[in-house]
Amino acid sequence: MGADFYFYATTLKGTPREALTALRQEVFNKGEFRGAHLKPRSPEHAVKLTHPDGTASILDISVIGDEPDYFTASPLTDEELEDYFGSTKPTLEVIKRDCTVVADGIGRGTARYLVAYDDEGKASHYVFMGYSFD
Repeated sequence: MGADFYFYATTLKGTPREALTALRQEVFNKGEFRGAHLKPRSPEHAVKLTHPDGTASILDISVIGDEPDYFTASPLTDEELEDYFGSTKPTLEVIKRDCTVVADGIGRGTARYLVAYDDEGKASHYVFMGYSFD
């Protein structure tokens, strides 16, 4: 089995941690993860049931951190944003178009996040993208 890439965009509400928590619950409630057929009781239980391969979804990510690490979503730096998107305030359209460039630098079992902006430069979404463990 190979690692699976995932991409989620959520409306900008609260902190990145609050957005991650809400997104994990939404994905869990919809059953949009590997292992949903096992009927886990919670996102954490889903991760436990699918160990060591993971859920191939944002459920595998439970921490917001400063640096990439297992089970962690870390922010893209301004330098990375410039390198990947040509701007520190990319639009969601640009992020979707160019996300494969970011994907190449994401390790298994980790995620990266950033803020997307509308055409007027106003923050509009959190974007989370990452890879499953396997």
